[in-house]
Amino acid sequence: MKQGKHQSIRQPEYAGGPKALDAFVKENVRYPESRIPDQIKGVVRVKADINKKGNVVRAKVIAGLGKEFDDEALRVVKLLKFLVPENRDIKITFHKQFNITFNPPKPQPKPKAKQVNIQISYHYTPKSGD
Repeated sequence: MKQGKHQSIRQPEYAGGPKALDAFVKENVRYPESRIPDQIKGVVRVKADINKKGNVVRAKVIAGLGKEFDDEALRVVKLLKFLVPENRDIKITFHKQFNITFNPPKPQPKPKAKQVNIQISYHYTPKSGD
């Protein structure tokens, strides 16, 4: 059976593998401040093109949550850098999809105001005869 010429092309990989990729994304993704009150939870799916040097050269949202989330997902995907194995000097662009998950930050408990007891005392000393 003959093998097609594309079967020997090896795909780019993130240094450290999928776990390192997930860790990088989690460390770098920021929940949009303006959307914290909305408590939106979900995934933005991004399709990216990776050149033979391992750089993301184009990225597009294919399933989004709204402009702020989509922009943040694109920002993080464009930070990624991949290791591309030698593919016999073939000029090729690779396509990958990424799911960028957004979870709203846990509400921070409001600090309780310290209760301060202040005791004020006045001493009045009348002046004598001016």
